[in-house]
Amino acid sequence: MVIIPATTGQLGVLPGHVATIELKHGVLSVHDGNDVSNYFVSSGFAFIHANSFADIVAFEAVPLDQIDASQVQKGLAIQPELSLNI
Repeated sequence: MVIIPATTGQLGVLPGHVATIELKHGVLSVHDGNDVSNYFVSSGFAFIHANSFADIVAFEAVPLDQIDASQVQKGLAIQPELSLNI
């Protein structure tokens, strides 16, 4: 299962789901059994194939554990118009 931050809200995609989904900025969660990987994604698209594979095309995708919150805060202090209300 993949949980996608879509423009219409959070969307859980299960096997057999076929769709093209417009992404908004947020956290994308990839579930593989009991393992979960979380990524920050900017805008883009998710293409869900009939075989349950998903292609995520995003301008930016970063594992959450690689994001330095202090650097984000510094950047937003320099350019506050970039602030995202997630």
